[in-house]
Amino acid sequence: MMRVVVWRRSKLKDCLVKLLKLMGLLLVLMVLVLPIRNTILQFVLPGMWLEHSSLFLFKVMLDSQSFPVADIPIGKNPIKLVPNFDDIKVKFTNRGKTYPAYYEQMGLLQRSTPSDLRAHDRLNELLKFKPMMSEYERAVAMFTVDVFIRACETANLTYFLISGSLLGSRRHHGMIPWDDDIDIIVNGSEWRKVRDVLANIQGFELFSPGKVQWKFFMSALPQGNRPFKWPNIDLFFFNEDETHIWALTWGAKSSLCSKKSDVFPLKRRKFELWNMPVPRASRSLVAAEFGDYRSNCVTASYVHKTNVAYSSSSLVEVSCRNLHEVFPFVFQETGDQGIVIEVLRLAGKPLDNISLSEDF
Repeated sequence: MMRVVVWRRSKLKDCLVKLLKLMGLLLVLMVLVLPIRNTILQFVLPGMWLEHSSLFLFKVMLDSQSFPVADIPIGKNPIKLVPNFDDIKVKFTNRGKTYPAYYEQMGLLQRSTPSDLRAHDRLNELLKFKPMMSEYERAVAMFTVDVFIRACETANLTYFLISGSLLGSRRHHGMIPWDDDIDIIVNGSEWRKVRDVLANIQGFELFSPGKVQWKFFMSALPQGNRPFKWPNIDLFFFNEDETHIWALTWGAKSSLCSKKSDVFPLKRRKFELWNMPVPRASRSLVAAEFGDYRSNCVTASYVHKTNVAYSSSSLVEVSCRNLHEVFPFVFQETGDQGIVIEVLRLAGKPLDNISLSEDF
């Protein structure tokens, strides 16, 4: 009997060793062989990570933002910039309600009879995509962007749009209508200069922690339940080597992880009233992060106005066609000699257009 027990234990041990070796082999294959790894982890890894080796991704994850902001005092501003706060009303406040077509259709649907189930469903759908910002809040956000651009251009700082703001530039020529912040990334090696410039602008403040994204906002805004105010610019940081560029800030790790040749030299795209810097391969980068962003529209995962995050399971996705009548969308056409024409349309009517030498 003793021999049988020993033999069974020995066999069980051999099976466990073989199983562990097999699992180890599968782990090695998953780490080293991209097609295997991507097949197994395609629903876990951010889309922008899929083309990169696992060793490089380990490097990206380990390289996180950590600035000694408490040890290094803010220096003098290397530029002179005095914002004109009258611009909020003169340049950036619309004469009517922002996105009037949305509110007109909402009014019609709200006046429909209770028995009209289609109208009821349409009303609920549009409510999910309600613009977050009032006319004044949007004007403040645009003024903040204007001051930020002037400061960075004057100080010769490298910056460009990422994430939802980059998507907005491609699909709406501006902010996503139901978004409520602006996403910009700057060079982590320039963090001291960025702080010296933005923290010294009259009438503005910079929330600049060591390990998470910074916030740039107007001082006169009401104080909320956070150490920063809203509307604001979300300011992230990147690092780079000879061949690649990636986000240092954890909040942007899935939004920038690319070959440098996909980012530099920067191009300029229309974003609201400006032509702002964007990665030179913005089309492929936005598609990697968001998928079929021209066909599928998704509600915001984070509301900055109230600082409320939403789980992926609670997000609502609809065909963008359902929103073409209430929000402006960009449609691409091909002109002579391969020129790309981007037409901003609302309910089929052209509002504006730009011509590009290529679709970047």
